Amino acid sequence: SEIDLHLAISHTQLGCTFFALIKYNDAFLEHQAALDIRLHSLEFTDAPISESFNYCAETLCSMENNSDALPLSLHAVHVRKLEFGIRHPAFAHALSVLSKCYQGIHRSSEAFECI
Repeated sequence: SEIDLHLAISHTQLGCTFFALIKYNDAFLEHQAALDIRLHSLEFTDAPISESFNYCAETLCSMENNSDALPLSLHAVHVRKLEFGIRHPAFAHALSVLSKCYQGIHRSSEAFECI
């Protein structure tokens, strides 16, 4: 519902606040809550879901869970490229997170394949 989607936005905002405060566990829980709401309300390839995947991946990277973050990040890059194009800041942010994932698992060169 529309109310649930607004709640997902609030979870995302709170997750970003916790991330900025270096409270990564709390940030991840908020981003996961937003993702859960969006997965129940939207299509898997919708931009808001890719946003949640991207924030979850970014937080997991900061928690040094790069291998768990990688599939989320790859999905976010793919959807953001299709939805926004390669010149959009959302795509650039997704690529930045993807590079962190690959760097964290010592496979940096593989990120070039996604560009």
